[in-house]
Amino acid sequence: MGRVHDLTECRGVGKSVWYAKIRVVEDLEELKTDPELYVFPTQQSGVLHHCQASTEVMRARENDCAHEAYQLLTSRRVPSDGEEENQARQLAADLGYHALALDLTASALVSSVATNPFGDFRAKLARPDKDALVLAEKLADALPNGHEKSIAQTMLRSLRGLGAEGQDFLRLVSLLAVAPIPASLATAVFQEADKLSREDAEDWASLALQQVTSASLADPGEKRDARTVHTSPSCRGQCASKKKDSPERTEVLRTAAIVVLRAAIATAAEDPRLYRQVELQVTHARQVVPIPATAHEADLVASVARYDYERGAYASAQTLYERELDFRSRVLGPEHPATSTSVWNVFRTLRDLGELAAGLAVLKRDLLWLLDRDAASLGADQRTVRQYVAKAIKKNV
Repeated sequence: MGRVHDLTECRGVGKSVWYAKIRVVEDLEELKTDPELYVFPTQQSGVLHHCQASTEVMRARENDCAHEAYQLLTSRRVPSDGEEENQARQLAADLGYHALALDLTASALVSSVATNPFGDFRAKLARPDKDALVLAEKLADALPNGHEKSIAQTMLRSLRGLGAEGQDFLRLVSLLAVAPIPASLATAVFQEADKLSREDAEDWASLALQQVTSASLADPGEKRDARTVHTSPSCRGQCASKKKDSPERTEVLRTAAIVVLRAAIATAAEDPRLYRQVELQVTHARQVVPIPATAHEADLVASVARYDYERGAYASAQTLYERELDFRSRVLGPEHPATSTSVWNVFRTLRDLGELAAGLAVLKRDLLWLLDRDAASLGADQRTVRQYVAKAIKKNV
């Protein structure tokens, strides 16, 4: 059985609606063994919550759920008469009371010029296109049973309404971690990707953030400078699909993100006062390049490793430095200056972890050759590493 939580807080209409005394089950297997459990969707991140209650309470909560869904759906455009209200309530049901789908639809309804916008939207959902059907099949496990097609169609409508700027932002989202994305990061990536002026890059990023926020695909983060894209499996799946529709553009953005992240983290690693300012950048860097495959990627991994090392997170630093070393050794060769620096970083991290013997073994295996070379034949960095190696061997042998 998974963990069970009792949520006793009850909030009003919004994007995070919790109901009193709801029992949230994180293991769906429990549903098979406990007949008292039933399912209904709430608006907490668009996730289905599994609740335990009597038949009377279940019925009351279902009514509450339908009411809250209606309130969210009509929060930006109010039905003009009883017929529109009826269509709005049926539309909420069509969408399975799924919070993200309701929010997206509410945004779309604002610009509708149909005589009966709610009824018109229902009619369009009843005729999902091929892309929506494919998406619904992929997201079947993440969406309310029986409502996959309507929700998928809603998401596609929202995505197709984005301009080039918003589409670019979602491609960037697909590369980064599930965490707030600073507007400054998006601006810097667009500037690097297209060699824009700072002013033009800020304009592009501003339009991108305006589009995804207006389409309810992103919310302002806790920090004023950030946006958080909805992280339900369905929305994240759509962000990931942006990789496929334009792989060349996505790769351009990824390459730019690597350069931008490395510069920001490398600067902060030298000044403890800046650590907190790049926490989000570090989180995204870990996602963008878990294992390096290019020199630029290795540089980013090394920057994150140093950030960890300077903060005393030696275990994480060791893992990253070893990944960097593996790349440098294979691609650049064991005697390249960058490889020598990587070896030394692995040694000192092991030493500071209290694993001196393991660190010395790495040193003797990969850097002992430096002591046999004339210092004058080495570059500045390798001469420095050579001095470090000589002192470490002399001190511990």
